[in-house]
Amino acid sequence: MREQVLEMLREHYSAADAAPYWLARLGQWLSREGIAQNDGTPLSEWASSALKPEFVVVADPAEPARRAVVPHDKKENVLREWADDRSESEDILRRFPRAILVAFHVRPEDPDKRVYVQMSPARYQVAYEPPGVGWHEIEAKYRPNEQVFFTSVGRLSPEERRGLRQRVLSWMAEVELDESDLSRARRWKEEPQSTPPTVSALERLISAQPKELQRQIVVPADIALLLMKRP
Repeated sequence: MREQVLEMLREHYSAADAAPYWLARLGQWLSREGIAQNDGTPLSEWASSALKPEFVVVADPAEPARRAVVPHDKKENVLREWADDRSESEDILRRFPRAILVAFHVRPEDPDKRVYVQMSPARYQVAYEPPGVGWHEIEAKYRPNEQVFFTSVGRLSPEERRGLRQRVLSWMAEVELDESDLSRARRWKEEPQSTPPTVSALERLISAQPKELQRQIVVPADIALLLMKRP
């Protein structure tokens, strides 16, 4: 098993621009190849022990569950790249209310329906026409090809975070939004107005859970869509 994994990793990293090989991907590869661990050792422990000194398992300090198997001499470079990705992407993404970022991941079942957002108060709506003045459309080109359940920026991989950041910036340029619009959205969040934005059943469900569990909740996309539509 060890030699098979080493051979696969060497081939992967033979490319000069090879991306970090995620530990989860290694688990999928082992299953696909029909290679099983017989002693029940967790994959991360086995890889850390069996693949050294040539390869090591590194974890993102900000998201410990995000782990990759990388060449020993590239460990520091990978950690530095992850840190750079976070600071570059989160500088703009952290300014957006979560409701707006959720809208960038919505794919309506009805292809004729569109996704609209309002910055202040921050909310989104799926409709055939703009709900009113001050609503901006997030066109399909800025959203995924299928429904994605977005929870938080922190749970995105570096690649997903970069992609979302690029889509957000391109959309802002197209609809002519700037920093002042983000500031108004933040002020609404920090100082709620007399008429608060509608809270969906999904948001109430998540907020009712213990804080340490909220980021771990997984809701099927079809159920999430139904809960988002219900006040």
